Amino acid sequence: MTKGASESQIQKLETRLNHKLPDGYRDFLGASNGGIPLRRRFRIPDCNGEALVDVFLGIDVPNDVLAWMDELSDDLPTSFIPIGFDPGGNAILMDVNCGEVFYWDSARHFENSTDEENTFPIGKSFTEFLASLEE
Repeated sequence: MTKGASESQIQKLETRLNHKLPDGYRDFLGASNGGIPLRRRFRIPDCNGEALVDVFLGIDVPNDVLAWMDELSDDLPTSFIPIGFDPGGNAILMDVNCGEVFYWDSARHFENSTDEENTFPIGKSFTEFLASLEE
């Protein structure tokens, strides 16, 4: 993990979102500012499957959340932001309105993924999602 994001960096992201980040995600950015976690495996209950976190996005780092927001803006609902990716380029998303975390199976890896239905809940909050990660 990398050095934590500063309060001004976090506020810059919140200003861009026009929304305060959920506390758990805010704390995570302040502590580590993204990076590669030691525990990476997570379950996707609706697909009866699992995936790995390849990287968590940070602020003003090579894997920058703001840059990825711009890149994916046409494909995501306005309240969703990318917070990470799996090794296949599928995004881990967070709904900033409620703090829930989702897996976006953009590559349609799972059998029940379709063009209309390919986003699946993986945590009721960022804190819950982090706690669910396995080695």
